[in-house]
Amino acid sequence: MSVLQGAMIGERPEIMALVAENEPRFSRPGEGFSYGNAEFDRPVRDARAAYPDDPGALWTAVRAALPHWRPRTPDHIAPVALLADPVLAAAITPERGRELLTTPRLP
Repeated sequence: MSVLQGAMIGERPEIMALVAENEPRFSRPGEGFSYGNAEFDRPVRDARAAYPDDPGALWTAVRAALPHWRPRTPDHIAPVALLADPVLAAAITPERGRELLTTPRLP
């Protein structure tokens, strides 16, 4: 379960309102949101567009893009922007999250 999914459990109208307000930007790829550097962002966008209802296929495509992800700062250890998108967050199980953290990056 993602942090977002956990926060949405129960009666939290303020959280539901924030999700509803921001959800449209995820349905329009390319509008003001980045999953990371261009070499990672493009395949993730393509995967999200191709497999919005298939978490397994979506994860397979995201996993293939992971070696191309680059941190923005030395403290940036993972592409956490994936979790800001409810569709991608739903595809990241605890096991997949561990895989995300341990995937080697290209030099």
